[in-house]
Amino acid sequence: MLNWIFTYGTLMRGIPSRFGNYLEQNGAFIGEGYVPGKLYDLGNYPGLVYDEQSERLILGHIFELVNAEKVLLQLDDYEGISPHSPPPHEYRRVIKPVLWHGKRIACWLYEYALDPTGLPEITTPSYLDYWHQRTAHRNFISRSGS
Repeated sequence: MLNWIFTYGTLMRGIPSRFGNYLEQNGAFIGEGYVPGKLYDLGNYPGLVYDEQSERLILGHIFELVNAEKVLLQLDDYEGISPHSPPPHEYRRVIKPVLWHGKRIACWLYEYALDPTGLPEITTPSYLDYWHQRTAHRNFISRSGS
């Protein structure tokens, strides 16, 4: 099983989320990477729409998971896509190429699965910068313990 994951939102290092901490404890931070696409503000957290044709690159963090199958099941639950999560699902877990040190590597990522029409676009390449500027996003993490 693929054991690399690309995170671009509340699972990034520097955001004090419970599941971000879980990821840090069950994986090794490899470094920063980039994917082409767009980030959208879903109210309190972001959604990424991967687009190979996009000129915009979204910055994220790459982790190598220690026990990928176990960790991904936990993260699927957090992202609302586990088998007991009722549809429609906001996300889908997919394997996409991530730019890392000038090469493309395969990583899991949670892609926004619904129609983003009408959602505000996050125009900064890093959600971490956006998160620091948005009280609602910071409060979501502190309130939910996510």
